[in-house]
Amino acid sequence: MFFTIWTTYYHYSGCTNSCPAGTYAGGTECLPCQPGAYSGGGAVGGCPICPAGQYSGEGYPQCYPCPVGQHQPTAGQSGCHICPVGTFQPY
Repeated sequence: MFFTIWTTYYHYSGCTNSCPAGTYAGGTECLPCQPGAYSGGGAVGGCPICPAGQYSGEGYPQCYPCPVGQHQPTAGQSGCHICPVGTFQPY
């Protein structure tokens, strides 16, 4: 693969090259996945969103589960919420 790094974006040459993890093919360059989405590499036109209970930041190659004591009821989010007083999220 041939990549020329331009800040956080990658320019790729040819139709058979795939973008690295955390990015997707957007026209002629690899763009970072938006917060709440991920890519293990090779995504085209956008990145799949993280499911409820998980989160990701910009350019993440995968989603991560919310830490103990936090939750995220909505898919496609960049963080988790602290559980209200008197409640918990054990996993």
